Amino acid sequence: MGIALISPFARTDILFRTCPLCVSAYQTLTGAGPNKVERNFNMIRARDIMTQPALTVTPETSMVDVARLLLTHDITGIPVVDDQMTLLGIITEKDVLDLFEVIQYGDNRTVSSSMSRDVISFGLDDEIDDIRHCLHENSFRRVPIVSDGKVVGIISRHDLIIHMLKARQKHGNGFTLAY
Repeated sequence: MGIALISPFARTDILFRTCPLCVSAYQTLTGAGPNKVERNFNMIRARDIMTQPALTVTPETSMVDVARLLLTHDITGIPVVDDQMTLLGIITEKDVLDLFEVIQYGDNRTVSSSMSRDVISFGLDDEIDDIRHCLHENSFRRVPIVSDGKVVGIISRHDLIIHMLKARQKHGNGFTLAY
């Protein structure tokens, strides 16, 4: 099916060896010591911050409808699923822009002709720093969250930034998140 469920950093100590700047930045933002950083990174999972339920479309959805959904919901991509919510692919604003000429002149293409079928997804218990790393390294803007191959949520860069700012606010660093 072309779907990969990944977790590139299964252990936090590997994360710290590969990305000491991440730890330093987290400690600076939260005032946490090394032990607290490890504990916090291990406790925050995809299920804790994902947007659920995820807005989804089917392969038969028109690209015009996708464009409307992206604008209406102020999002950059939508998982493509079948009737059982099995992840089939993803359709993005870039895919819509690739069809700019044909869409504006009345072409009625559907998602199946333009969706990306090789999708990186994460599970409910994957750590959010693994997701952050994936989004950063692959220039993705969002990843679907799946359970038994079914889409149960989505995490975007926006979700991660909100989580970061809420964590900073929670630790009393003089910042108020008005979101």
